[in-house]
Amino acid sequence: MIDLYYWTTPNGHKVTMFLEEAGLEYTLKPVNIGKGDQFKPEFVAINPNSKIPALVDRSGPEPFRVFESGAILIHLGMQDERLLPSDTTGRMRAIAWLIASLNSVEPAIFPLLMINLFNKGEPWTEEARPKFMARLDERLTCVSNALGDKEWLEDRFTIGDLMLVTVLRQLRGGRILEKFPNLAALVARGEARPAF
Repeated sequence: MIDLYYWTTPNGHKVTMFLEEAGLEYTLKPVNIGKGDQFKPEFVAINPNSKIPALVDRSGPEPFRVFESGAILIHLGMQDERLLPSDTTGRMRAIAWLIASLNSVEPAIFPLLMINLFNKGEPWTEEARPKFMARLDERLTCVSNALGDKEWLEDRFTIGDLMLVTVLRQLRGGRILEKFPNLAALVARGEARPAF
């Protein structure tokens, strides 16, 4: 009933983690981004952004196509309350955390990936690093304060936690999360879940 157009990317992993958590049956449809398969017309018809992942849900009368990992998680969650509460308050809080992970936390991480990987060694990177680190520290402090000593962002594991864990994993291998032990512990708890 669910076709997941997937390649081994962090965004693809977010969706497989949801499907495994919820115990939903799905079929993987590999899209080899190394060979440019994401630009083939048949995939662009499903995902006009030509990115991984995309999903076709065949559970209704007409196949439903959805792309972008956050939108996919919301779509699936609205059909299965195990990761997205059915009450309005719980649902909106989980969606808010998902969006915060994508729109506040991840954009603060991306500049570091640029200077550490894509632009490594270029003269401007060391001058820019303190500004990028200050912005990331600000974002992580906000999330760390909101999490406090709770196990999950809200009263149970939701798509908000799933998204935040997968976003924060981009910091692994560095020392950034050492300053935020509760966030490091959140990532460890997420990675310890069987669906991970």
